[in-house]
Formats: sequence, C-alpha cells, structure tokens
Amino acid sequence: MGKAALKKPPAMNRCVKTSGNIKQRVMEVLHNVNWLLEAHNSYAELIEIKGNRVIIKSSGFCAQCETDCVGVAFRERMPDIELILR
Repeated sequence: MGKAALKKPPAMNRCVKTSGNIKQRVMEVLHNVNWLLEAHNSYAELIEIKGNRVIIKSSGFCAQCETDCVGVAFRERMPDIELILR
C-alpha cells in the first residue's frame, strides 16, 4: 500500500492574535520545522499567540513522537516563549 497523501495545513492566520514581531518569529520556526515533518506525513501550525504564550497544533505521525522536533526547535530558537503543544 502507498503512503497516505499529505494533508496540507489549514490557513495559518485563523484565530491568531498577534503580539509584536513574535508572530513572524514563530512562523519562521514553523517554516523551518515543517519541511522535516512533511517527510513523516505530519505538520505543525500556529493556533494562537497571547503575550509570550504560543499555542501550536501538531498533526500526523509526529504528534505522538517522543523526539519532539517541534518543541526542540522552539526551545532552541525562542527560549523566551511559553510553548503549548496540542
């Protein structure tokens, strides 16, 4: 059997409340990590920003992975935020 078709993430701007240039930084991290997640039929998307709290939804096989690529990427590049992964 072939691999399931990769589901494209929904529009990134829905339900997003911006806080300064934090949104731009978050989107850069997501852009850089999603190429890796695509190889595993997964993706991460921004759900909401409130102050320094960033809510990210991870979908696909990588959502349950112990490697935590999304969390590691954000901790390395944006250690000043509170990351919530769903």
